[in-house]
Amino acid sequence: MPQNTNLPKGLRLFPPGTPARLRRAKLLFVAVVIAAAIALVWPVLFWVAGPRPFILGLPLPFAWVVLWLLIVFAALVWLYRTEHSGRR
Repeated sequence: MPQNTNLPKGLRLFPPGTPARLRRAKLLFVAVVIAAAIALVWPVLFWVAGPRPFILGLPLPFAWVVLWLLIVFAALVWLYRTEHSGRR
């Protein structure tokens, strides 16, 4: 069986010829995801733990998780628009 040598070996975050603008956008997105992961684990989430205050009817820890979910979603939409802005 012939081997296909065109397949990448492993994760290629920056293929050859990636513009600097797109590299910065991807690195910023990775930084936002890492910040969200850190904000949602025990030591940081413990600072906002408690049944009060309520934000839009949600207890603060739950509102904190929803906030970070929205931040990561916004970053993902921004990355998508950045990647596809020059293809129209």
